[in-house]
Amino acid sequence: MNYKCKLLKNELPKSEVQYYENINRGWSVKTTDCLYVEFEDGTSTTYVIFEGKFTKQYMCRDCGSYYEINLGTQLIKIPKKIGIKEDIKKQ
Repeated sequence: MNYKCKLLKNELPKSEVQYYENINRGWSVKTTDCLYVEFEDGTSTTYVIFEGKFTKQYMCRDCGSYYEINLGTQLIKIPKKIGIKEDIKKQ
């Protein structure tokens, strides 16, 4: 699967952080940054970046050196050094 990623700095309004934490109990939003992902089929999604014990379906989680996205049928790991700047090709 091919995709492009970009880190969107301060994309999430601070007023919405509490909302996302309330509907995802046990996960926290440490920054207002979001991850924009454009897939090879032309669809795109902007993910709020959470911290927590695992990655829920259709969630993006900060795992330290990489972001992990759960697409429902597969997990995608996006290295922070590469993933936020360049096109990435996932095998």
